[in-house]
Amino acid sequence: MKIAFIGIKGLPSRDGASRVVENIISNLDKKNYFITVYANRTYNRQKFIESGYKQIIIPTLSLQKNINTFFYFLNSAIHALIFSDYDLIHLHNIDCAFIIPILKIKYRVICTSHGAEFSKLGKWGTFAKTYFKFMIFFFFRYSDYITSVSLPAAKYYGKMINKKIYYIPNGINLEEYCNVLKADLYLKKNNINSEFILFSAGRIIPIKGLHLLLNAYKKININEKCVIIGDLNQVNEYRIKINKLILDTNSKHIGFIRDKSELLGIISRSKLFIFPSLVENMSMMLLEVASIKTPIICSDIPENIAIFDREEVLFFKSGNEYDLADKLKWALANPEEMVLKSVNAYNKVKEKYLWSDITKQYENLYQKVLK
Repeated sequence: MKIAFIGIKGLPSRDGASRVVENIISNLDKKNYFITVYANRTYNRQKFIESGYKQIIIPTLSLQKNINTFFYFLNSAIHALIFSDYDLIHLHNIDCAFIIPILKIKYRVICTSHGAEFSKLGKWGTFAKTYFKFMIFFFFRYSDYITSVSLPAAKYYGKMINKKIYYIPNGINLEEYCNVLKADLYLKKNNINSEFILFSAGRIIPIKGLHLLLNAYKKININEKCVIIGDLNQVNEYRIKINKLILDTNSKHIGFIRDKSELLGIISRSKLFIFPSLVENMSMMLLEVASIKTPIICSDIPENIAIFDREEVLFFKSGNEYDLADKLKWALANPEEMVLKSVNAYNKVKEKYLWSDITKQYENLYQKVLK
């Protein structure tokens, strides 16, 4: 079966949707599938050609980011339509849904939603919201099958349209290597020699809630330093705000860590992992932290509650820095209870969220499409 993936930045992965595709591919039996990935040249220029897997780099123009992304979507569709031949297309992300009618000239199309419904994202202006309304129309109207990585989103979409929404969650690989030695060297290089509390996000933007954690730090006296991992150069005003809070709280930003094993090693060394996101779909980061038995404090947004319960993580009221401060104090005063929660969370992901099992759900859908 020849399958093309369109709508991600490319592989190796840098964000959630790309990581989903990366894990699907790695768990598919290459004897039965030949995979093509359409990558955006702005983010990825590596042409991987392996057994059963290749990557096509779509050229972009030296224009504004959103325009480049638009041309990546459009050129990917044109290439697939004119220069290629697949059994089906697996499209990722709602914002590229305008190419579905183009692809449908020749192919059947499965579409996967990775992001939160656009109206929840306060940063969007009138034009962006109008654009997304059209994308949602194309997404629901022309897709042969629709999947969502979020259970709340799947239920929400199911109420919007008279079409079945397949909930297929994100997952983890328990066998992923946790490089503690490399992590320790990185921490030593950054002068982190004592116990610490950790925040990590690929892109540090307002909806990730780092400001809530740092404001909570200002309200309590704790010995553990707050260590921050991620790319802070996303929103200039927010970067300035966070840098001031870092100084006020004696926290430490140690940058973006691409190496997955090194990142997991650092997470494993942390006393607590704080996940204060205001908006998510289904966080693979939460699953990965649980897979290495690091205790978690996270916001009580529906997407997090859909994964874990109060026996597995410690929830705080979303957007409430005072409640987060209280939960931080409680967690540090009750380490045994937090360890017990982390073991329960580990057992949950081991039972329900393994990529080897989740990929089979996608395979069943692929077979269903072709029938």
